[in-house]
Amino acid sequence: DLFAQSEDADRIIPLLDKLKSNQKEDTNKVKIFSELAFEFAFNNPNDGIIYAQSGIELAKKLDFDFGLSTCLNNLGNCYYGMSDFDKSKDCFEKALIINEKINDKKGISISYTNLGNVYFSQSFYHKSLEYFFKSLKIDEELNIKFDIANDLGNIGNVYLFQQDYSTANTYFQKVLSIALELKSNSLIANTYGNIGNIYFEKASYDSSLIFFMKSLDYAKKSDYEFSIANTYGNIGMIYLKTNQYEKSYYNLNQALLLQKKLNNSLGIMINIGNTGTLLYNISKDEKFIRENNYKPLKLKNKTEYLNQSIRLLDSAIKIGEKLQATKELIEWYESISKSYQELNNWKNAFYFINKSKNLHDSIFSQDNKNRIARLESIRENELLVKQTEYQKLLSTYYISLIVLLIVIAFIIFQFWRKKNKDNKVLNEKNNQIEDANLELEQLNEDLMNREQQLKELNATKDKFFSIIAHDIKNPLTALITGSELLFTYYDRFDDNDRLKNIGKLSESSRFLLKLLDNLLQWARSQTDSINFYPVLNSLSDVINDNLELLKLNLNDKNIEVSFVNGIDEMFIFDRNMISTVVRNLLSNAVKFTPNGGKIEITTGLTTVNNQYFFTIKDNGVGIPKENIENLFKIDQSISTSGTNNEKGTGLGLIICNEFVSKHSGEIKITSEIDKGSTFEIILPKINGSF
Repeated sequence: DLFAQSEDADRIIPLLDKLKSNQKEDTNKVKIFSELAFEFAFNNPNDGIIYAQSGIELAKKLDFDFGLSTCLNNLGNCYYGMSDFDKSKDCFEKALIINEKINDKKGISISYTNLGNVYFSQSFYHKSLEYFFKSLKIDEELNIKFDIANDLGNIGNVYLFQQDYSTANTYFQKVLSIALELKSNSLIANTYGNIGNIYFEKASYDSSLIFFMKSLDYAKKSDYEFSIANTYGNIGMIYLKTNQYEKSYYNLNQALLLQKKLNNSLGIMINIGNTGTLLYNISKDEKFIRENNYKPLKLKNKTEYLNQSIRLLDSAIKIGEKLQATKELIEWYESISKSYQELNNWKNAFYFINKSKNLHDSIFSQDNKNRIARLESIRENELLVKQTEYQKLLSTYYISLIVLLIVIAFIIFQFWRKKNKDNKVLNEKNNQIEDANLELEQLNEDLMNREQQLKELNATKDKFFSIIAHDIKNPLTALITGSELLFTYYDRFDDNDRLKNIGKLSESSRFLLKLLDNLLQWARSQTDSINFYPVLNSLSDVINDNLELLKLNLNDKNIEVSFVNGIDEMFIFDRNMISTVVRNLLSNAVKFTPNGGKIEITTGLTTVNNQYFFTIKDNGVGIPKENIENLFKIDQSISTSGTNNEKGTGLGLIICNEFVSKHSGEIKITSEIDKGSTFEIILPKINGSF
């Protein structure tokens, strides 16, 4: 379906009443004819054509150019609804000429959109994009945001049908941004539906279902019954694809009931046909039929499912033939043929598969057939002349050449046979030697690379354990010395000295525990023992949770925190890992920010590549330039006491870097001594799983 295409059956009766009561041949009557033509265009296009032509005749009589262009556009919509794209395009082009003549920019934009729709339906995607971009340019000049959103949605759909899902999603996200700004529930519903279509085409049915459910929710909020019906149909198709037959039947039936209420023949046809396909699929699942008795269907065996499938498909075909819905008819003909085949009714199976083939062939225009026939006729004549000349030449030289050719062929064959045998043996030997050499070279290169890697790893390991031994030794020595001192001279200390020594023991214990916890996290990350589970999450929730955890530390140092959230949407990341990153960076910011200082947190989308980011900025002591390059190196010890002499392990930022790398992201650091540091985390947008 084309973006933002809708019809309102409730408007038809009032329009007919207006037409009946309006006895004057005036411009208002032209507008009524035009509106009626639009309402019937996709539901009963034959009646719509009558109203459009009546409006065109009256507009010409009144010299009413604006009315003439709108009637031509809606006549084009009627032909479009009948899949007669040549006549449809002719009407839209005539309307465009009139709109350009009267300088009606909005009318020009509508004509561009209509022409884009025609080329889209004919699969001329390049031409379709050309007209959609022209319409977008005008609507941007007019600054009509709703129409801009529709243009962007049409462009996104073209890319969707070209299977350029990334570009399609980019345009749908732009539409969603405008829709949320306008608070248009119907536009939001359409956009979520289109994003769901991306995942449906990629067979990512779980993700597709999430967006279709969002679409359904917003469609219900706007009471947009056309969108509600389409979304129920889309959900039904997801359950059909995943063999969840009962859910599929329920949603397709909900869609059908609404389409009947809207009197939307095309929607009725599609949902009846899809339900027929569903029943055909169930008929192939003997286990489901045997173990389930789905009460709404009241069908007991394979034959009953097939017969009901045929009845539904036959109903869809009758509606489709009336609407001249060629694309859908081809599908229903093939589906009903399969059902007849399962019932061994070969006569009807052949009849419908033949109708499918004939209808498919009829899509090509008669002009193209005639051109092809003329070209084939010319080609056949040329070939016939050349063949005659060749036969004459061949007859002249046949007898003299035949003997010579046989002798030459025999000599060549014998020579070739011997040479080919020798070459074959030689080639096999050469290939064996070459393969052995290549294998040895590759093995040698691999061994050298591994030897170099082992040397580097051993050097790093030795340096790392040297650093860790030193970091563990100090607090452990303080813990042992302090506890022995307290144990030996307990009675000689007063209460203040005891509390002071116990405090130092507690501080050393906490530091040692934090160091060991960081070591464990780092070791698990190196051995892939930490489960990486990226799902839809809210970054702002993660940040707020960690701010709450560090609330006491912030209050102790009287630090002011500001949080500017520029990401309203949820996106995919591992909540535990990113929470660890946020917590470490916030802890560092608190650690190096003086009493009464300030920490600023910002989230948003980057201007380049449209990626997610968050920054944590403090006005603390800053980081020396020479230390920044070594912050993420495991063989370098970068651990500095905080402004209140808080101790650190030196592993926190290394773990942060590991976890951000798991997301294919990056950490950027800017710092200035005595002015503070800024840590920026950039996370790419993910449309699927890692």
